[in-house]
Amino acid sequence: MSIFAILVFAALVTQSSATVPLEFIFYANATHVMYVPSNGGGSTVIRSAANTKLGYDATTRRLYVFEEISSKLFSMKLDGSDSQEMFGIGGGIKRFSVDDINEKIYYISNPTGYTNSRNFDGSNPTELLRQGDLTDIQVDSTMKLLFFAADESLERDLVVHNITSGEVRTLYNANSSSIRLTIDRLNQIIYWISYNTESNSLMLRKTDYNDNTTVITSSFAPSGRPAITQIGNYYYVLDSTESVIRKYDKATDTVVQNITVYGGATDIIGTNDLDECTQDPCDPFADCTNFIAGYSCVCRSGYTGNGSVCNDINECTEGPDPCSDGSLCVNENGTYRCDCSPGYTHNGTHCNGKYI
Repeated sequence: MSIFAILVFAALVTQSSATVPLEFIFYANATHVMYVPSNGGGSTVIRSAANTKLGYDATTRRLYVFEEISSKLFSMKLDGSDSQEMFGIGGGIKRFSVDDINEKIYYISNPTGYTNSRNFDGSNPTELLRQGDLTDIQVDSTMKLLFFAADESLERDLVVHNITSGEVRTLYNANSSSIRLTIDRLNQIIYWISYNTESNSLMLRKTDYNDNTTVITSSFAPSGRPAITQIGNYYYVLDSTESVIRKYDKATDTVVQNITVYGGATDIIGTNDLDECTQDPCDPFADCTNFIAGYSCVCRSGYTGNGSVCNDINECTEGPDPCSDGSLCVNENGTYRCDCSPGYTHNGTHCNGKYI
C-alpha cells in the first residue's frame, strides 16, 4: 500500500518562552502609579493615585504604595492586582523602606521627621530615632542597617543606624543637604543625591559601607524632585523637569540610556519580576508566555485544554473527514495523516484510481 502524509502541524515537545524584560522601573506622578521596562519603552498604568511614595519587597515581588491623601500604605502585585491595605500612618510620612526579610516597614514620620517601624500587619509600632534632619531612608535587611539621607542642619549628609546595637554614625559629611538615596546591598554601595545651596546644584555620589565616597557627577541642575533607585547592574536617576529617568551603568558610572516618563514623576523604584516560564509550569504541548506578575499557558495547534493540561485533538473523528476520497485518516499527536486505502495509489499529491 502506498502511503503519503499530510503534515498539518509539527509538534515540538520542548516549551517555548516569549522574551520579555524582567526588570521594571515603577514611578509615581500627579495622577497615577506606572511602570516602564528598564530598557525603555511604553509606560503602563497600574493604579490611580496622586503623588504616592513607592517601595518594593524583593522576596515576594510586591509593590508598596503609600497614598498621601488617605495616609495609608498598600501592598500589591506588580501588575496592580491583589491590592491589600497594610495600615494607616497619621500625619503621613516623608519616606519609607521595606524590610523584606524581617517583614517590617521603616519610615520617617511627618511632621516630626522621627524614624519609626511597624510589622507588615501594622503591629508593634516602634520609635527608633528622634532626629528631625532625616530626609530619606533605605534598609539593608541582611545587615540590619538603616541608611539615611540628612539635611545640613546637623552637618551630616549620610547616616547609618545599626538596628541591632542602636549605634548611629555619620558616613559622610560635605556640608550639603542629602536628598535621596538607594542602596545596592549585594555590593554594599549607597548611591545618593545631595543639594549644594551655594552652587544651587545637585550632586550624585556613591559611598561604600566602609565610608569611601566617590563623586559621580556635580553637573546636575535643579530638576524638580530628584529620585534615585537601583536594580541589577544599573542605577536610575529621575530628572522630573526633563521627564526622563537616566540609566547609569554601575561598572562605569555613565549614563547609557534616557527613559521617558510621563505626568511629572515624583518617585521611582526598581523591581524585578520572576520569569515563571523557566520553571516549566505548562503542559509539554503548550507555549508559555511570561508577563509582569504572571504568565499564561496556551495549548498548541492540534491540542485542546487549559494550557496546564493539553489533550490531543482527534482530527479524524472531530468534524468533517480531513482526508480525500480513497484515503484513510490516521490520528497522530497534534496532527494526523492520510494513508491511501487498499486499491488506491499515490500520484505524488493525493490518492487516485484503483489497481486493475
